Parts: sequence; structure tokens; C-alpha cells
Amino acid sequence: MTIDGRPLEQTASSRAVLAAYNRACGVDLTSVSALTERARGGDRTALDIFQGAWRAAARALTPYIAAFGAEVVVVGGSIAGSWDLVEPALGDGFASASSGASFELRRSEDPDQSALLGAALVASQAE
Repeated sequence: MTIDGRPLEQTASSRAVLAAYNRACGVDLTSVSALTERARGGDRTALDIFQGAWRAAARALTPYIAAFGAEVVVVGGSIAGSWDLVEPALGDGFASASSGASFELRRSEDPDQSALLGAALVASQAE
């Protein structure tokens, strides 16, 4: 999957956002949680990089979500812990993709178990 002519992983991944921030600010952050803390604390560079990554991810995912016909997109896992930063960026990215798709964006009710529940569902369907 690509966005703006590059693999999505080079824009919207932990490695990518940390590298972008570290280059921009001349520091060596090693965790996305430290980046989100800075974004919440008013660091405009941290906020722009973090939200830019999620806008890009949304734009890249929109055609697949539209083709699938999803009515709801649920975000879980550790990133749901940054929902206050993620949700507006995803919403902007989905809106700017202009696919004509209409779906609701939600945070998982149990973000810590989301990946396990999804894996269990897939495994149960494979039998």
C-alpha cells in the first residue's frame, strides 16, 4: 500500500513518525507515547507529524474501506489510547480522500483486547 508515491510504512508507522520528529527537532525519542505526550503538551511539531501520519493512513485506507462497503471503522490496540489525537486526523484524512464512502469512525470499547479478538475471529472462521 502506498501514499504519495511511497510505501505507507514510510509515512504512518512508529518508526516513521519517530524518525520524522527526531530529524525535525534534533532529538532521539524512542517511543510513540513520548511523541504523543509532547503533542498533548503543546509541541506543534509533534502534533503535526503524528496527525499527518494518521491523515495519510486514512487517505491510503479509504479506497479499501469504500470497496468493502464498511459502515463502521473501529480503531483498537495501543493507538486507541491516543484517540484524542488520532480521531481528528483520521476524520480529516477520510474526508479529504473524497471516496463518497460514508462510515462511522469509532474507538474500540476494549482497545487492549481488539487485536486478540480479531485474531480469534479469523482463526475460528478458518476451521
